[in-house]
Amino acid sequence: MSTVLYHYTTYDVGVELILADRKLRASPLAKSNDPYEYKRRAMGVGFSRVENPRVPPSRVNEAWRTLIEQQTKVLCFTADSLPSESAELSAFAEGFAKARMWAQYGANHSGICLGFDLVALVSHMSSDGQIPVSSVEDIASLSGLDLPLIIHGPVKYGSLPGKQLVIPNSDLKKTKLSQLLVRFLLDNAQSVLFSKSLDWSAENEYRVVVVSPSCGYQRFDIGQSIVSISLGPKAPQDDEAVFQRLRDTCCTLYRMDWEGGVPSRCKQDELYFLRKRVLRRIRQLYKNLSQTPACDDFVQNTYGEDRWRLYWRCVYHTALDNSDDEIAKLSEWIVELDSE
Repeated sequence: MSTVLYHYTTYDVGVELILADRKLRASPLAKSNDPYEYKRRAMGVGFSRVENPRVPPSRVNEAWRTLIEQQTKVLCFTADSLPSESAELSAFAEGFAKARMWAQYGANHSGICLGFDLVALVSHMSSDGQIPVSSVEDIASLSGLDLPLIIHGPVKYGSLPGKQLVIPNSDLKKTKLSQLLVRFLLDNAQSVLFSKSLDWSAENEYRVVVVSPSCGYQRFDIGQSIVSISLGPKAPQDDEAVFQRLRDTCCTLYRMDWEGGVPSRCKQDELYFLRKRVLRRIRQLYKNLSQTPACDDFVQNTYGEDRWRLYWRCVYHTALDNSDDEIAKLSEWIVELDSE
């Protein structure tokens, strides 16, 4: 599996909050949009008729709800899907190329999709290893039961367990309730935290789950874990303003396109914006002949005043297909032309 995970959000949240503050907000499980997760699930305590429960079931339920609904926070990402043998279908396999995700979480294609390096992200969230971290597959390796702790892994889709979770009363007699519930959560992490119905399978979700003593939303430093930023095709066109914010990072900026319904993205770097500035200036010269600087005698004699507009039209359409080196030279020439 690729170590790059994708997070869809609105343009304002992505640019003004996540990129500006370099923090990502984890949401309590109770705020999930999946009824399997936000609907309260009671915890049962199993004991025989002749056995008195050490801890009242109501107290167990209250502690469990606090742990699972408020102390357990989730960061949701989309992972790459397995590539298809069809080249056209393979275009949809990458995590940033999910049309429904753009529609639902990316503000109907006007939002932003951030690509995170999983290893770097978890490292920053764990304060460089100070907080225990485990994948859901290796969760048995977590020896301690103290909070906070971080679990990450892919969500599995299929039929969901409908039976009530039950803690044996005998266990309550041996272990402190808070530690017992944490251990129970870890033992059942796959079914409780990393399982969803088939209806959600198109999201191909990968989760980073944080279980901490605090309740409610929690923001985490992400450092330099963002490796790519994809703007939706309907996102604001101030791409260069976003690019300038990223000059000191390792991020690559893209803009999405859906030609014939097939996703692709265009890299937006220094040369891309230079090309945009050149084309914008050419369009200005084309539309406003009164502001056109005088050119050399050869151009003036060859094209004349009446054909000057045609000349800039030709330059514009030629510039669309020019190489990067030719665009750079054309930019220098326009600067010289403007200074005359």
